[in-house]
Amino acid sequence: MAALTQGAIDGLLGVAAKAITDEAQLIGGVPGDMQFIKDEMNSMNGFLLHLTKTEGQHDDQVRAWMKQVREIAYVAEDCVQRYIHDMVPNEAACCRSLGALAAMAHLLLLHPKKFRRLHTGPSPEIWGPGTKIEIGL
Repeated sequence: MAALTQGAIDGLLGVAAKAITDEAQLIGGVPGDMQFIKDEMNSMNGFLLHLTKTEGQHDDQVRAWMKQVREIAYVAEDCVQRYIHDMVPNEAACCRSLGALAAMAHLLLLHPKKFRRLHTGPSPEIWGPGTKIEIGL
């Protein structure tokens, strides 16, 4: 009987250790993901500010790119609102929510089948009309 109980506890400890390790990795990635998101949004915002100065001179490619950026903004806003809605004031739940936010950021920005940026043109680091965005959410 003691051996069965010990086996059950060992199994529980293994599962709990993996869950804690996975959660810690997700939480650890949040600052980098948030900085990446901030940098990308700043780049897009700067380019859009530039486009507002040339409002009547947009070609089809620029208009398509602006539509894609607008769609991404709506998806990102939904993710942030879901995070705020699901966040519970106690610390353990807050950690779970941060992990969920990191997972959403990962899905939104890095998952190649759901969301991917296909760079075309000479400078893939800079958002511009040469950057093609596909949304598959």
